Amino acid sequence: MEIQNISIGKTSQMNDEVEFILEHEARSIRIKSTRSSKGWNVYYYAVNGIWIPKKGKLKDIIYREIGAKFDGTREKFIEGVWQKGMTI
Repeated sequence: MEIQNISIGKTSQMNDEVEFILEHEARSIRIKSTRSSKGWNVYYYAVNGIWIPKKGKLKDIIYREIGAKFDGTREKFIEGVWQKGMTI
């Protein structure tokens, strides 16, 4: 699984925001996440340019959409992507 096109910013409420693409075996998914006082949340993801409301666990969505197994927590994974985006 490869992380590409990391974009970081702020929401209108000044919360951290990160958007990135996960690619695995020529399939990709775009994920947009926002950090609130409770941690990183994913509300939407895009497949083939169509944004879909997130239902279920992030690891299940990643497996269903691109066939990659995701071990770990959503919090640690997205925090790592955000930190990587800060260094670009």
